[in-house]
Amino acid sequence: MTISSRFIFACLVLVLLLVAEWALYSKARNAGRHDVQALWDAQVKAAELQVLQEQKRQQKAATTIAMNVVTSAAKERVIYRDIIKEIPHYVPTDLPVLPGSFRVLHDAAARGSELPEDGDSSGINAATVSVETLAETVVENYRACREDRARLEGLQGVVGR
Repeated sequence: MTISSRFIFACLVLVLLLVAEWALYSKARNAGRHDVQALWDAQVKAAELQVLQEQKRQQKAATTIAMNVVTSAAKERVIYRDIIKEIPHYVPTDLPVLPGSFRVLHDAAARGSELPEDGDSSGINAATVSVETLAETVVENYRACREDRARLEGLQGVVGR
């Protein structure tokens, strides 16, 4: 072999070694990528499973609380309905009616709004209210307030879990 043939042969061997080394490097690099991707996919799947389990747990808790609130509200509606039926027994019908200004005062307090100005005659000209109607309104307001409180406590139970 001559020097130029030996040089070409050496270059070919060097090129083959570089190609083989590059092939090994690429294979190892891709194998690492696949391992990392597989690990990532497994972690994502595990996290999704945990989220799904937590959602099911929260849904079950929310359903239980909602059922308790609905059951409690239904029982209280019966109680308040019975209380309203008994108003004539507890509030005599011969009591004088309350002036319309009392209705305006009560409605402002219930809404949390300002009373009419002194020059505004809506309070003076408002329809009178019987004591029975007042008692029924108060009982119904208490019922609605207790029902709202039970709903709020139920929501707090869902959020607090």
